[in-house]
Amino acid sequence: MDFVELITSSREYLDYFTYGNYPTCFSEFTVKAAPLFASIDDPEQAAAECFGKMQEYYKTLSKRELKELPFLDKQVLALFLSPACFKQGEKTGAFARKLAELWNAAYPKNRYIPGIYDEIIDGFEINILGIAMRRPKNPDRH
Repeated sequence: MDFVELITSSREYLDYFTYGNYPTCFSEFTVKAAPLFASIDDPEQAAAECFGKMQEYYKTLSKRELKELPFLDKQVLALFLSPACFKQGEKTGAFARKLAELWNAAYPKNRYIPGIYDEIIDGFEINILGIAMRRPKNPDRH
């Protein structure tokens, strides 16, 4: 499996992007991504190769698919790949930042900010008058 296969095969997680499901889906994604993360020696080169392969893949898509699939892939990059990279360490974090930079340069109207797991989880919290109504999914937090 390469990064493009990881990203495209992980679109299904977006269907389960809820407060209750995200931690489990994120954990599954991280396990799938671990061998790829371990293979990164040069983050900038790995990001350039990944982005190049994504561009090649997009050339094979129909016009209809091009309207939907890159948008879904961007969500996977922001909500799963980037947070998993940042949790893994500095080398993979640099890979995530470079990949976002390449994506954003190529798709300025479809930009994304690399997500951070704790911030994503916090985004699910319901607040009433500043009081969090849900307990965090990670018992080590707060």
